[in-house]
Amino acid sequence: MHPLTETIVRARSKAESSDGLQRSQEELQPSCRVCKDHGFVRRDLPVDHPEFGQAVPCSCQEGQLRDRIRRRSNLGHLARKTFDTFKPDGRDGPLQHSADAFEACKTFAQNPKDDLPWLVLSGPSGCGKTHLAAAISNRQIELGKDVFVAVVPDLLDYLRATFGPASDVTYDELFEAIRNTPLLILDDLGMQSDTSWAQEKMFQVLNHRFNAELPTVITTSYSVDELDGRLRARLSDKHVARIIPIGERDSSLDELLRSDWTEGLRLQTFDTFKTDGHASLARAAHEAVKFAENPNRWLVLVGETGRGKTHLAAAIKNVVGDSAVFITVPRLLDHLRATYAPASLVTYDRAFNRFLNAKVLILDDYGTHSSRPWAEEKLFQLINHRFNSPLPTVLTTNIRFDDSNRLSPATQQEVRVFSRVLDPLISTVVGIDAPHYRRPGLDLKRRRTST
Repeated sequence: MHPLTETIVRARSKAESSDGLQRSQEELQPSCRVCKDHGFVRRDLPVDHPEFGQAVPCSCQEGQLRDRIRRRSNLGHLARKTFDTFKPDGRDGPLQHSADAFEACKTFAQNPKDDLPWLVLSGPSGCGKTHLAAAISNRQIELGKDVFVAVVPDLLDYLRATFGPASDVTYDELFEAIRNTPLLILDDLGMQSDTSWAQEKMFQVLNHRFNAELPTVITTSYSVDELDGRLRARLSDKHVARIIPIGERDSSLDELLRSDWTEGLRLQTFDTFKTDGHASLARAAHEAVKFAENPNRWLVLVGETGRGKTHLAAAIKNVVGDSAVFITVPRLLDHLRATYAPASLVTYDRAFNRFLNAKVLILDDYGTHSSRPWAEEKLFQLINHRFNSPLPTVLTTNIRFDDSNRLSPATQQEVRVFSRVLDPLISTVVGIDAPHYRRPGLDLKRRRTST
């Protein structure tokens, strides 16, 4: 017997005798006859085979390997979620697209590199997105593949925790591991905090995996159109990602927005807009048409009530179509306030994100809203986000400017907002000084009445 083996046997015997246990010589024999408990074997291959001489895990290690991968995967209680336990018909009745999503996920789970490397599951809470994502993970673990699963807000918490003195892993180590894991499953994208740090970290992770085309599964309760513009561009790339909707999304907010888009606004087109020889109206119409044909940067229409600003804003919406959200500022604030009601079917985050990340946002009547601190802060957050992105935005306002584009008069809130709105690198500002658009004599009548 090899001296080292003999020493191990004596040590085992001594420990076992002290516990009152006796093991037979047979029990000390290797439990695996193939690898003799070494865990690895060399396959019988020709000398010219590229894998000749390479050690590969023995079949006895497969169970242990799966256990190790499962522990590293961060699956937790989701380890019970498999394709066998998924109900394509839903718990409360059939779900739209659920069966299609089930088949697509099974195919992806078998070989994530076979087709498009990204799979995006989008649908309302409770539709089974997380179950399917976990089932993909469990299938990959069965195949001996490395997987990492994380709820997005938790993932960002893990990264923050590395800055603490008690952390046993550095930020760089964890960040690189997440960015380069063979299969990353991110649950609840869009539910992370809206801080610039959180948004930037999430973008860095996904941008790296997008460029490297690394297999990634993403679930989100939002439609892709509601996500941050940079993320939306990557998730909607048809060469990398496949988007699978599950269930019927809560469309309460969309229904409200459709009801706001009245028949009168639909009739306000560029064909029905009359400039009547007024230079400022002609320039405003020209800039509005240019924006509608290629939504880019910001267009700001300034003028007193009744000068045709809303007509041009509605005409832009009629050209751009459903990808544009048209709303008056007071109505936007009403929708946000309504989300706090107990009976609301729309959460505040969903509603605010709808406006924050709309492909094209048309804000009509800025300056006619209440000037309460909450309302002012929400509007600043909205405008600041879209300015920094930057996302195509149309804004109409009756707040007056002088010839130098300075506010007159100016509140502190107006200074904060319009320091962005009037930035010449982002915005095209058009002042309309024509008479009342629909009733040219209305201004004169008002002056006569006031004397």
